[in-house]
Amino acid sequence: MSYQPGSDIVRRIYVMIALFSMSEWLYAGDYGVVKNGFPSWEERTVLVWTNRARSDPVSDLKDCTVCAEKDCYVTPSKPLTYDYNLNRAARFHCANLISCGGQLQHDSPCTLVDNIGSIYLPGDCDGSASCACVGDKCGCNPSCTSWAGRISMFGTSPSGENAAYGFSDPVQTFYQWFWEPESSTDCGFRHTNGHRVNILNNSHASIGVGNYNNYWTQDFSASSKSVRRLYSGTHYPKGGTNIEFRANWADSSGPSVASVIIDGIGFDMNIERGSPTNGTYLYKAVLSNGCHKYYFSFKSTSGIVETFPDEGAYGINCNQDYFGYRESADGGISNGDSEFKRDSYPDYVNDDSNGCNCNFIE
Repeated sequence: MSYQPGSDIVRRIYVMIALFSMSEWLYAGDYGVVKNGFPSWEERTVLVWTNRARSDPVSDLKDCTVCAEKDCYVTPSKPLTYDYNLNRAARFHCANLISCGGQLQHDSPCTLVDNIGSIYLPGDCDGSASCACVGDKCGCNPSCTSWAGRISMFGTSPSGENAAYGFSDPVQTFYQWFWEPESSTDCGFRHTNGHRVNILNNSHASIGVGNYNNYWTQDFSASSKSVRRLYSGTHYPKGGTNIEFRANWADSSGPSVASVIIDGIGFDMNIERGSPTNGTYLYKAVLSNGCHKYYFSFKSTSGIVETFPDEGAYGINCNQDYFGYRESADGGISNGDSEFKRDSYPDYVNDDSNGCNCNFIE
């Protein structure tokens, strides 16, 4: 299912680092840092693939044999920034749907308590009806909370939503949305291509992806709390030795340095999709067995170094996805702050009178 209205700081510190030279500056904060378990690897990977498609929709739709209107999407869209509360709103929706029987839909399956944005994780409520729903039970009392109302309760402004069920793999789930079947060559948003339009909509500015027990939600907002050049990054697949690293970059010019730092060693990344000013960079690695830690480090032509995450490192084949410290390219250890519708929304519901039974996408 997809929803889309039709008309519709981070903390800044500049510190000297030795990664490239002592004359360069690093933009540092908490962007990309895993906080209270948000985002997961799965959620982060969907974000990277979303920005990858936005940077080069023509290439990403080239092999889709069921996307009849794919020639409508020729203009790249700016990358989406990650939003922590959109992430929470999206994952909560997945958990809440499961708690109330698992019917895939956009609107909540109950009337949500007013303070759900405060009590949901990392609070005491896990999304179950017993803590999330008025009267401690599923059902509308008197009306169920709308998808837009739910997102707003998490302190963010909604501009669209996609939902899906069935796959455990984030890339499969992404293409479940992005390559949804459409027989008409007409351009524009409709129930049969709404997920694709949502993903590429240039009016969206930020996103949070939620995943829980093979339920998935993308929540979009037209506003962004972050100013970035290096928007997101991940590795794929989740484990193993043959690993691909991807990062999304956008700026007025391409990066002068694009690298992934794996176990303290920097490796150059090359453009895979899009352009140097709005593209996805790729590095393919064959790793040894065991735990590996990595982060991305890009430098703008003006000498600004931006890393993803801002602090710490992600893990591969480790017992955790995120570490609050990193090995810098000069061999040192850097410690960070770790912790472990147009006018009417119903026009944009991607389901039929019986609810979604179209391979479980909403």
